[in-house]
Amino acid sequence: MNNQFTMNDRVLTLDRYPPQQKNRSLLAWDAADELLYEEVVQRGLKPDTRLLLINDTFGALTCLFAEQKTMVMTDSKVSQLGIEHNFGQNFPEKTLPPLLSALDEVKAHFDYILIKLPKQIRYLEYLLAMMSGWDLSKTQVILSGKAKDIPVKLLKRMELYFTDVSTSLAVKKSRLVFLETAKKGIDHGTFQTYFEVPEYQMKLHHHANVFSNEKLDLGARAFLPHIFPVGDALRVIDLGCGNGVLGVHLLKSCPQVAQVTFVDESHMAVESARLNVQENCITREEDANFVVDDCLSSLSSGQADLVLCNPPFHQQNAVTDHIAWQMFQDAKRVLRSRGELRVVGNRHLGYHVKLKRIFGNVTTVASNHKFVILSATKRS
Repeated sequence: MNNQFTMNDRVLTLDRYPPQQKNRSLLAWDAADELLYEEVVQRGLKPDTRLLLINDTFGALTCLFAEQKTMVMTDSKVSQLGIEHNFGQNFPEKTLPPLLSALDEVKAHFDYILIKLPKQIRYLEYLLAMMSGWDLSKTQVILSGKAKDIPVKLLKRMELYFTDVSTSLAVKKSRLVFLETAKKGIDHGTFQTYFEVPEYQMKLHHHANVFSNEKLDLGARAFLPHIFPVGDALRVIDLGCGNGVLGVHLLKSCPQVAQVTFVDESHMAVESARLNVQENCITREEDANFVVDDCLSSLSSGQADLVLCNPPFHQQNAVTDHIAWQMFQDAKRVLRSRGELRVVGNRHLGYHVKLKRIFGNVTTVASNHKFVILSATKRS
């Protein structure tokens, strides 16, 4: 287990969250964390230095700056839980810094705003546009990421929001970007977009960090004709809901569905699902619940008749299958006896093997050249 992070004279124990995942070769920190910390230390770090940390993935930066006055902003519930876990095991006597979602209003002033480059560039632009309304006259804004993920065209995008954009030399395949003089009058609300799906008579809204925010993703398109449950007064969970298209379609089309619970680890995804229920299912708003969660960790056992799932196979930029494993295991626990988990996935991912191991059974509902829809039933 490689969870000992040494930085200068400091040693931290940092787990990649959730700590029980099987692939322990993935680290909870990277060179971009180290570069940010070293840069701020060189500029002069004091106990009263005020920092806003954006996209701290698992708490490395939060722990490195534990002696300073920090606030942390992330769209990810898993990141929030990882930060809580790692801060707690390294500083049990300290109070956890405030954890904000990317939709929360920020009123404080900072000496530094430190940003880890997110996977979604549209989300990065939303964050930079948000700063247009802040007083940054005494604030240093510094971004870090892998050098290969910061091409010249991305720097040009950043210049839409900041007048002066410069970079450091690459170190350990990572580099810093220095952003100075934020441009004013940019409305970050314009990053809430929508598209229409005429064949299903839906209009789908999206916040900036939601997957497939320009068109219906192919997995969901393949899944939609095969999500209809059997029976009445059914309770359904849309797990990893994204924009909520699956649950919205059920609420629109299936009066026998009594309730749909939309669950995602992204605050922006769950809020987008809420917007889409309001837009498309106004008469059924009371039949929808919305939960920001690490898979189904906070939901009680034995409450659902059907779980619909389109699992991701990335955590940030790392390819990993532990999320699918956790989703399937959580779904089995949350399902009632004879309840069903229905999954869509790329054919090459081999989800049928995982489902057979967890549920003891799996059937193919439908398939095409790229996707397969699978069903597993909880037998007891």
